[in-house]
Amino acid sequence: MSLLPKGDSIQIREVWNDNLKQEFALIREIVDDYPYIAMDTEFPGVVLRPVGDFKNTNDYHYQTLKDNVDVLKLIQLGLTFSDEQGNLPTCGTDKYCIWQFNFREFNVNEDVFANESIELLRQSGIDFKKNNEKGIDALQFGELLMSSGIALNDNVYWVTFHSGYDFGYLLKLLTCQNLPDTQVGFFSLINMYFPTLYDIKHLMKFCNSLHGGLNKLAELLEVERVGVSHQAGSDSLLTSCTFRKLKENFFSGSLEKYAGVLYGLGFMDYEPFGLSLRLLTMILCEIWEQEWRSHLMVGKGSTAAKECWGCFNIVTDSLVDIDLGFHWKCMLSSFDSEACGAGLAVSRQDNDEMLPETSNI
Repeated sequence: MSLLPKGDSIQIREVWNDNLKQEFALIREIVDDYPYIAMDTEFPGVVLRPVGDFKNTNDYHYQTLKDNVDVLKLIQLGLTFSDEQGNLPTCGTDKYCIWQFNFREFNVNEDVFANESIELLRQSGIDFKKNNEKGIDALQFGELLMSSGIALNDNVYWVTFHSGYDFGYLLKLLTCQNLPDTQVGFFSLINMYFPTLYDIKHLMKFCNSLHGGLNKLAELLEVERVGVSHQAGSDSLLTSCTFRKLKENFFSGSLEKYAGVLYGLGFMDYEPFGLSLRLLTMILCEIWEQEWRSHLMVGKGSTAAKECWGCFNIVTDSLVDIDLGFHWKCMLSSFDSEACGAGLAVSRQDNDEMLPETSNI
């Protein structure tokens, strides 16, 4: 495991419209060697709350996310690249490089925003006037992102913290469309553009002593921040370093079974054992391809398997109809009952903890 970087060894590369292509050229060169991408965004807060009946709190949280991402505009995006050992790229310099992209579309004089969020960003040093004058065109950014090698890449691993909104804004940039109406459609796009992702807030569920937002977690793990809080570049670096310490201290072996879950979103009614949508769909693929009864061990004394089969009875129609499962290329060779049961002792979180990452740092 690499040592955590010192402040004077880090260069936050500010990206504006005039150097956007140049910086993406660097990113294309380093992504194969540094495939772990920690990501953070800054946006104008949460201004809309949906009304109506919802099946569960996660459906409500997704509708809140969609309503806000559809009408609001991204302000800043931070990316930190690292390799398997946590080393950062230098890009031919004597410092480690991270990226901070500044967008032009949000206008504080014309657009809707949450007052507390914008005031917090002002205090953190974001110059909204400079963003309007020199910031990145979102359409051009989306085009370059598509061709950069960091999206639609099975060999890239996204690392985030409570990142439903972060990925919502990225999908909006990539598709130039509003977010899908349903979580099924949303996760279908997520798993197409970002095949492997880890949400640290979800990983914390499996670490009994950990709680709170990103700053609190970093403090507990003794990870020092480099740069200014609530600026996307610094937050992405803190996310990257915190992920490394979390993995080193609390997890051994592969994290694959924790991938694909965004904290506060997903199909609660379909997850009696904390089963992630990614794992659920992989299992469904296996069911479609092989004799599912032998893999689920139904009738062989496995409580987890029987409960999960009851879960599959609920979801099969809605998932099969849109072929959601075929977005993933890998399939299970056998049913992993331990992975399925991993969430048995995990209690549901309060609604207040489901707010976007900018609210709970």
